[in-house]
Amino acid sequence: MKHTKRFAKTMLIVPAAIGFIAFVTLMAGLGGFYRAGSIPYEEGHIVVYMCPENNCEQIIISELNRAENYIHCAFYNLALDSVKSVLENKSTAVEVKTVTGRDRKSRRGIMHNKFCVIDSRRVITGSANPTKSIGRDMNNIVVIDSGIIAKNYEEEFKELDEGIFGGGKPTRIRKVNLSGIIVENYFCPEDGCEAALSNMLASATDNSKFMTFSFTSWLIG
Repeated sequence: MKHTKRFAKTMLIVPAAIGFIAFVTLMAGLGGFYRAGSIPYEEGHIVVYMCPENNCEQIIISELNRAENYIHCAFYNLALDSVKSVLENKSTAVEVKTVTGRDRKSRRGIMHNKFCVIDSRRVITGSANPTKSIGRDMNNIVVIDSGIIAKNYEEEFKELDEGIFGGGKPTRIRKVNLSGIIVENYFCPEDGCEAALSNMLASATDNSKFMTFSFTSWLIG
């Protein structure tokens, strides 16, 4: 199985779409812009999988099966029988909660998250929806081992679980030094994701490479 554990250049991982989503940016190297001690440090790791080159369905299932205490998931669409079966089976041993795009009462915006928080430590996120097309669509899955990042996602999940869509509190800790990789974590729309992404692209000194399903932002474009 091919995957990436370290990053030689700045990488941006953004679930594609507009609405209520989360994204993380990953930057290798700690020189210059980041002052020593200004960002909390934590031992952890990040693994990125590309779909369908990797079996992303099995990756999600494997991570969910590792849960020992709880699984909290927010999905735009949950329509993959294998993942639903795992969640149902795990619910007999651990707490399992899910929120989907259908759970929001307001029709304004789209709840386009794809993430799970597991045991206050691991996060599964990325652009892949757990649907029947996961085996053929070009997507990515990011698995993050970080207590700080997991807490951010857990707080976002609690808001969604309480029916707060698009009006939650801003993320308190947006930057984490995760074993030498700077991770920036934003939730949309409350964290100003469009501006954050635009600023990052504007700061590029060499080039910017990214993939997106739909490109409609006038600020970024």
